[in-house]
Amino acid sequence: MKDSITPLRSLSVEELIGAKHEEEATLIKLRHELASGELKNHRAVRKARIRMARIETLLRERER
Repeated sequence: MKDSITPLRSLSVEELIGAKHEEEATLIKLRHELASGELKNHRAVRKARIRMARIETLLRERER
């Protein structure tokens, strides 16, 4: 199933900031697992980066 930006649009700014922090923590964990050879699905790193970029895009849209 394709990940979409639509569910993120309904979140408030505070919730988006929280989601961004969670995604940053997830990305750090995934990068650590990748470096240590524990990560089985290397695409998870890319998906986390894309999700974080979507969250940042929504935050910038709401700054205007």
